[in-house]
Amino acid sequence: TQSIARVQDYPGGFAMIYGSIGRMVLFGTNQLDELLKNVEKEAMKGMAIVINTSKKIISQADFMEGRWGNFSDDQSQTSLSEFNVNLLSSFGEATPRILCLSESCVLERDPNTYNVCTMQPLTDIWALIRHGEDPQMFSIEYNSMVKSTYTCQDRDALLASILDGARGNKNRDICVQAMKTNMGARIGPLYLPVEEVCSDLTLILLSSKHFCFI
Repeated sequence: TQSIARVQDYPGGFAMIYGSIGRMVLFGTNQLDELLKNVEKEAMKGMAIVINTSKKIISQADFMEGRWGNFSDDQSQTSLSEFNVNLLSSFGEATPRILCLSESCVLERDPNTYNVCTMQPLTDIWALIRHGEDPQMFSIEYNSMVKSTYTCQDRDALLASILDGARGNKNRDICVQAMKTNMGARIGPLYLPVEEVCSDLTLILLSSKHFCFI
């Protein structure tokens, strides 16, 4: 979470602003002041991060207009291509979705209402995973540590479209993999480049006679 904004025309309302795009989610409570105070306190105490309550008070209209943060404009949400997919949960349950590609984002839409369910920038994609056990299954890994798994009859055409769109948005790190990323083998998070000193330490470790592969 980046910050919190009070919503003036919603009783006990506040919007949490989070993620790289500044996505907003609206909540309501009858203990607003106490909640906000505890959020700031526990964030600093438990994770050493600062979550501030914005001095600017927004309205419900402001929330509806800007709930997708930096990508709330029509251009970011206008589909250039669409694919029918099934979103797979961690329990293997499949939910029908329309996976849309705009000029700057990947969007999931509800096929019944066409409402946007999720949105991620093309620049935040880390890897595309082609699962070998199922010719229709693929995953999208984002550098924010979010991962979504789908099935699609036109999997390869969809992955090629995402790859072209991401590279068109100057995402040079995106790649296609046969296996999901092993985060335990990384020194830092995906959104941070590995520093030179970390590379040197890794090479020293690999050359050490005490190092062995398991």
